[in-house]
Amino acid sequence: MIDVYLSIDLVHTSLKGKITHAALVAGDSDFVPAIEVVRSESVSTWLFHGERPHNSLLDIVDERVRFDQCLINSLLYQP
Repeated sequence: MIDVYLSIDLVHTSLKGKITHAALVAGDSDFVPAIEVVRSESVSTWLFHGERPHNSLLDIVDERVRFDQCLINSLLYQP
């Protein structure tokens, strides 16, 4: 049920005008209905995904970033 709670929060905050951008880490199509709503509210959506995300999820977001070892390495702190 976590996806449902996150979707509700995403929609709620966008409808109240509290966000302009949303970043999701997902791979299945559970968030597609919520993303449809937030995009209708002019919220930009970013998807961070693994190797094989659902096509409908890829099609609906504004930006896509593959979450792989290269990305992880670039985010790690290096003194």
